[in-house]
Amino acid sequence: MLKPSYKYIAFDFETTGLDVAKDEPIQIWIVIFDEDFNVTDTFSSLIRPKKKIKELKTIVSHLTWFNLLDLQEAPTIEDLLPKLKKYFTGNIVAVWHNISFDIAILQKYLEFKPSNQFDTYILAKTFYHFLPSYALDVINEHLRTTNSHRESWSDSYHDALHDSYLGYNLFKQCMGKLTKLRREFLILDYMIQHSDGDLQTIIKRTQKPYKFQDKELFFPPLQQKKYHSNKKIINNEKVTLEYNNLDELDISKSSAKELVEQTDWGETEWLIACTHQSKIDILEKHFKKNHINVSKGHNTITFDKDRVNKFLHKDSFDDSELLFCLKYYSQFEQQHSFIDINSQDDYKIFSALSTSSQIEWSKITLCTHQQLFEKKNEFKENKTLLFLDKDRRYQSYNRITRQQFDPTFLINHIEQIIYKYQLIWHEKAWILEDLLSKTMFLHAVLCMEINPLFKWIDAQKIEIFNLIQDTRFPKSRSLISQRNLVTSSLEDSLLEEDRSVMWKIEKFKAYLNWDTTITKRMHSGDRRYYQFQHTNSFVDRNEFLDHLPKTSKTLFLSNSKTNKFDKRISHSFKKDTVETLDFLNIITCPDIDSLIQKINLGNDNCFVVSSDKAKSKLLFDKLVTSGANKKFELLWENITWWVWKNLYRWSISKKPLVLIWWYNYFLSAISNKLQFKTAYLYHLHGKLARQIVQDMMRWWEKN
Repeated sequence: MLKPSYKYIAFDFETTGLDVAKDEPIQIWIVIFDEDFNVTDTFSSLIRPKKKIKELKTIVSHLTWFNLLDLQEAPTIEDLLPKLKKYFTGNIVAVWHNISFDIAILQKYLEFKPSNQFDTYILAKTFYHFLPSYALDVINEHLRTTNSHRESWSDSYHDALHDSYLGYNLFKQCMGKLTKLRREFLILDYMIQHSDGDLQTIIKRTQKPYKFQDKELFFPPLQQKKYHSNKKIINNEKVTLEYNNLDELDISKSSAKELVEQTDWGETEWLIACTHQSKIDILEKHFKKNHINVSKGHNTITFDKDRVNKFLHKDSFDDSELLFCLKYYSQFEQQHSFIDINSQDDYKIFSALSTSSQIEWSKITLCTHQQLFEKKNEFKENKTLLFLDKDRRYQSYNRITRQQFDPTFLINHIEQIIYKYQLIWHEKAWILEDLLSKTMFLHAVLCMEINPLFKWIDAQKIEIFNLIQDTRFPKSRSLISQRNLVTSSLEDSLLEEDRSVMWKIEKFKAYLNWDTTITKRMHSGDRRYYQFQHTNSFVDRNEFLDHLPKTSKTLFLSNSKTNKFDKRISHSFKKDTVETLDFLNIITCPDIDSLIQKINLGNDNCFVVSSDKAKSKLLFDKLVTSGANKKFELLWENITWWVWKNLYRWSISKKPLVLIWWYNYFLSAISNKLQFKTAYLYHLHGKLARQIVQDMMRWWEKN
């Protein structure tokens, strides 16, 4: 399988944090194996950091399973360097999960450059599909269910010994899947033989590779799932949604389940719009439980046969192209119904090989407010629009008109089009290449001139009144006046499916002319990028109605009565009240000790709704200090990095869960079948607080 001319090493550091420049290693484990995956040597050690043990972040003690006091007697990284140099010599193939971080930590102390390096994070996304996360721990739980890991391993995640073996085992499993696929689908073996990437340098070559030059090639179609036809099984009395579209139907006392089960959907074709994708997921679940077929407001995308044929007959393939095809055939072999696009390279290749068609309709189509405004011309006029969360209609519309613009998205879009045009031999690809170079240069100069504006302030946003006339941007002004981003022949050079890039270019130019809010993102040392947004945007009721799609009828469902002078119809489905969550609202000066006491007294899952990241971190730290982490699984988005990847800890330990997150993700938790007995509103105040509570109650299901 693997070439014997390399030494294969899986290694892992546990560190005091995730900043390579500032943080230090506190544990290392190394697993060395040969081309047949036989483990030949291991090494492990705790490492004493220069920082005092008591100053280490709370998250370090929360995530690591060893006693941090043991670090006081451990050797320093300088003490270990002579031993490490013996391992990291020769033709080394380094293997690890998100390997760039660990190699960067190692290179702080040791001159080391591997012959090749493989990130098992990328390989796992190729061979394991639709996992909630691709964190090593979540993947291991998936392997556990398939008996694909070593039974004697402990469950001490974030322990370098355990994690190193997991990384080694995951690499072994991925290489085993690759070998199986290349034997079953000979086109993959052909691509490996003609690859100029890293994978082909370590994989043994077949003696007589198959030739496909004279054959027409296409991806085998993935199997499509089929759902039952519309069949109502609910015998309760139905409610008919018939009222004047100038009124509003108040459903603040009704749950999503009641809305679906007790509405007479009749023969009408419906278009239902919600604020968040998570609400669509909840509605879709209820509709399918009642055997009512629904679709979502996405365009159907299919592969273009000519493009795929040209792609598979290329003379050489890079690793991203090879991994894309391995992913596709892996999903075909596992009988998935649609392809899992989960990386920028995947999207680039998929968009180059595919064409888009109109929305696939059913009797009931679900969409977000954003999709409703962006695709209003694609929605059929014979449908009845049911606009949920009517009370937030202006927020939804303004979210579209004031949508943040990230120039890197424009750059990525242009790169995708260039890749496609080079693949299909489009003669005007050079015009896009010229546009790309101009856009990248302008973006780099803009960032250089924006950086000093944030240097002496802590603000995340600043307002610029017409950047082109602002004297603080002399180089950008000169570039904008001298270089036009859009050449005169660009639009005529684009395929119809790629005309949307023109809209993005015009939007970028508009932000440089209008009053714009600039937001600082991903601050790490001096590394930043910026997003642009209109400073002011507002529409009145009539303007809002004009921007809705033209449908046969428009009905509004209201969250709550926010104005006593509003004319609206109050209606609840069968019940007068909805079984509510138990809410504790701490508004102006939160009593954290009281909240911690209430959480510790409970024995069930609870969700802490917080919109203040600094206060959330303070609460998390105090919960760990109080010992709550021994009774609960504590998860917080900002400190445990994307909460869903850590839910394995809850499923393994069976301890109750405490999630600290913004309220939108409460809905995501419900759509992912996580139930909470109690929700605490912590640092959530202002006019929207009451509305948010009612929104959470309506979508919450106890069972």
